[in-house]
Amino acid sequence: MPVKSGNVTREDIVMAVRDAVEPLPYVHAFWENGAVSFGRRDRYSDVDANLFVDEGMEAKTFEAVEKAILSLSPISLRYVPKNKELGVSQTYYRLERADEFHILDLAIFNPKCPDLYLDPERNGRAVFHFNKEGGVKVAHLDEAAFSKEVADAFERCRARFEMFNNFVEKEIGRGNPLEAMDYYYSITLFTLLTLLRIRLNPHHYDFGMRYVYYEPPKRELDKLERLYFVKDVHDLKVKHSEATAWAKKLLAAWPPAGSATRKERTHR
Repeated sequence: MPVKSGNVTREDIVMAVRDAVEPLPYVHAFWENGAVSFGRRDRYSDVDANLFVDEGMEAKTFEAVEKAILSLSPISLRYVPKNKELGVSQTYYRLERADEFHILDLAIFNPKCPDLYLDPERNGRAVFHFNKEGGVKVAHLDEAAFSKEVADAFERCRARFEMFNNFVEKEIGRGNPLEAMDYYYSITLFTLLTLLRIRLNPHHYDFGMRYVYYEPPKRELDKLERLYFVKDVHDLKVKHSEATAWAKKLLAAWPPAGSATRKERTHR
């Protein structure tokens, strides 16, 4: 049903998607994840909508969803990322009559997709709007395989850091502060952030800045935040030295306390 008021709510978008696709025999499940799956939805949260459909029915499903949201509002912006992952198609929609933050992030999966991002250890607890005959299963993470993945990531961090961290000093010496700053963020701080996440919550070792304000203790977070804000070249030298020392300390403490590589780790 078209919305009569002037504002399309987040709930309007979710219900429009559900009502449009649930009757379709080739759409088997609809769930939300993202902030919703971690219990952190707020006024800025977009709609992370996921559909599981029969292979070859993706285009018809997109058509059904677009027809439904057009009944709510004109689409002001559409973005289709270059997603190379097998079995998944994705489109982002911004609606003219909805809050600018209530973007619909629509991912459509088919049976060829190897990962539906439903394991609660990494992706939280998805909220299902329907799951016909329980066809979509929520599987726990393979901790043994994931431990190897984390260990491999740690070693890549070590090698990359040891090889390239001094590029910051090199570009400062050359009088190229912008290049130095870029290496500081992409090598030094990226390594530091990854190592910190491995130590504190290895399940999110590769999440970058995503959820960073919800996981590290305040002391580590305050220190990390301070290192990210650089005011000039002199400050860059000082903070690069401090960040380097911190990264080396984390590299020397392998396996980190609480790491998924420890044998005693259990499911949370």
